[in-house]
Formats: sequence, C-alpha cells, structure tokens
Amino acid sequence: MANKLDKYVLSIALVTLLLGSYLTAVSASPPTGEGSPENKYALLCASTTFLYLLDYPESARHTCIKCYGPLPYADQEVYEVRDILVDDYGWLEDHFTILINEDNTKARVMQEIESLKQYDSPDSLFLIVLCGHGWVVEDEDGDEAAYPNIGNRQGNDPFDECWQPYDGIPGGQGDAANMVDFIIDDEFKLLFDSLEFQGKLVVQFFSCCGSGLIEDIAGPNRLALGCGDGDKLEMHWWMVHGYNWLALSGCTGVEFPEIDLDMNPDSNGDGKISVEESYYWAVAANEATDPNVVGWGGGPVGLYMVDGIEGETFL
Repeated sequence: MANKLDKYVLSIALVTLLLGSYLTAVSASPPTGEGSPENKYALLCASTTFLYLLDYPESARHTCIKCYGPLPYADQEVYEVRDILVDDYGWLEDHFTILINEDNTKARVMQEIESLKQYDSPDSLFLIVLCGHGWVVEDEDGDEAAYPNIGNRQGNDPFDECWQPYDGIPGGQGDAANMVDFIIDDEFKLLFDSLEFQGKLVVQFFSCCGSGLIEDIAGPNRLALGCGDGDKLEMHWWMVHGYNWLALSGCTGVEFPEIDLDMNPDSNGDGKISVEESYYWAVAANEATDPNVVGWGGGPVGLYMVDGIEGETFL
C-alpha cells in the first residue's frame, strides 16, 4: 500500500494522455449515437483533493495522505468525457451537471442522481461518471456472500465496495463505521432501485479499489463499467478506464506502439460505436499494452462490464 499513491498519480496521468490524444489521433468518421440529445443527461463527479486533506487530525494525517491523497487530474478526466460527448455525439452542454471538489459531496451526489428522475422517459439516457478513491468495508448485512457465482465473485465476497466523494473521510479497510460519508454499494443500489428509471442508465467508476460495486448496482436498463483484477473486482488501477473513451471518440488507434492502429472499435461496421463495442475494444487494447499488470487482489487487471440493457447501448 505504501506506493499506492505514486502509482495512482502516474496511472491518472497516463489516462489524461490517452484521453487527450484522441483530439489529434487518426479517427474514423465521427461516431454517432442514437436518440435525441434532448433526452440525454450526464452527471460527472470528481475530486482533485478531499476535505480531510485540508482539515484532518494530525495523528491520522500521514496515513490518509499516503493512501487517500489528492487526485490532481480527476477534474480533467470528466471534462474530457464531456468534450467527447458534446463534440462527437452532439450532447447539449446544459444537460451536464459537473460536481468538482466542494460540490462533490455525498449528499449532493445522491441528490443529483435522484434529480435525474425528472427527465426520465422510455427514450432517456443517463450517464454517471464517478472519479475518486474507492475502498472496501466489511459486509454487514450479508448480501455480498449471497451472490451465487456472479461474474468473478464465485459467490464469496466478504466486502461491500464504496466510492469516496469530496467529504468522505477514510478510516481504513474494515469496519464500515470508520468510513465517514463514503457511498457504499448498498446505498447506490437502493437509490437506483427506488428510482426505477424507464430510460437507460450507464455508470462508470474511475475509482481505485471500489469498482467491484458494479455488480451490486446492476439491474434492468443499467450498464455499469469498472475495472479490477481477475478474481475480485475490488482492487484495480485507473489506467485502463481511458481506453473505452478512446474508442468512443472514434479512434482507430493512437501514437501508442503497443496498440494495433488498425484495430477499429466499430467492430460490426455500422458506422456507430456502442458502449459495448468500446468495452470490447478497451479489453483488447489493455491486453495489447500490458496483460500482466497485477491488482491489489493478486490477479491481472482488466476492464469489466455488467450490462442489463437489452441490445446495444449508444451514447
């Protein structure tokens, strides 16, 4: 864990380079989504620093800074996502809610997710991107262990996963009571279940150590993306997240020698790039760069998707 922050910052920088490079990379014809931009809404959340780094007891300050330090490029990531959607897909700029640092509190994030309900219809599409630290805490209600061999869990997962907004105060792996204002997967699931969206919901976690919760928030009309190691989804690096956005930007490749420049994300040749196609392209791109990167859980790191949306999903 001692080198976690250094590796984290380096991997975030790599994603910034990857996403930024789509502006100059050789691209296919601009990708097109489906449906009216009037029915598409995005909530993009990120923290470059955290409340406890500004005012936290000195006795615990060193550990928190080491393991849960600032994420200086996180805001750039969400703005890159917005630019891709506006420039390449025609999304409307005033349909984006962007929460950075002080605005990115637990209460505000949950409130903004709930507020999407006012725009819901069978034709609506919602995108939620959550950047920040994540962690795992002991599963207190037993719902994790109840999963019957879903994905890579093999029915045995003693942890709830969680994501950290700006005001989240870490207490270390273990007792959930130690994690103040983190958002635990159970809370996300309860909220999404209660909203019962008629439209499609796409959620992506750019969060270290927390993306295992994509399985827990799965449901009808929901597609969730995260990454982790091959045995458990709790632990992962940030870097592979950038690949699916490269694909969604229409790139056939970038000046990156490990990626096959002829590998077109539009695999079925219909002139459109679906979220699913971007996912499979990202998996291939990650394997082409370094298939042996090992996560904290001990297995190779990869991008994962839980897709509850019938057919392909287009942004």
